[in-house]
Amino acid sequence: MKAIRAEGLSKIFDPQIRAVSELTLEVERGETFCFFGPNGAGKTTTLRLLNGIQWCELVACGKKE
Repeated sequence: MKAIRAEGLSKIFDPQIRAVSELTLEVERGETFCFFGPNGAGKTTTLRLLNGIQWCELVACGKKE
């Protein structure tokens, strides 16, 4: 069973700043994972989006209709 699932997750602060770009991620229950990357790569923004601390637009969250 998936504990975390994100598909097409994106966060754009303005047209010039794309913090997260179409991230697809699946983490199974009981699995350990971590993010590695340089400063400004979008690690903290991704965790905030996954935890509902920060919001993205529905289109940017992969919920296009």
